[in-house]
Amino acid sequence: MVSGEERDALIRKKLDSSVLYVAGHSLQGFNIPGAGESPIIAVTRKAGIELMKIKNAKEDKAVLPSENITGRKFLQANGSAVTETKGFRMIRGESIDWQSRNIYSRIGGNFG
Repeated sequence: MVSGEERDALIRKKLDSSVLYVAGHSLQGFNIPGAGESPIIAVTRKAGIELMKIKNAKEDKAVLPSENITGRKFLQANGSAVTETKGFRMIRGESIDWQSRNIYSRIGGNFG
């Protein structure tokens, strides 16, 4: 839903080692430590920040879209340095509906 891509095959392989954020009976976000750069996807700000706290206690790197202002503010408040880099999301065919503000840590630097 967030990336606009089919990631089921990747997620299923890493589900046992994933960290889930559940509120009530609803999955609000997840972190997959063993996949790429340890992606964090969350549909609520609270879930995103709580998952970032867990990840950042073990890792000192996070890459997220500039549109995720909540995540960027969290990182800056916790001493992370901002590095300005630009990437381009390339698609072939119809546009992909992705929600960049819900990506709190990317899966990897591969664009395409």
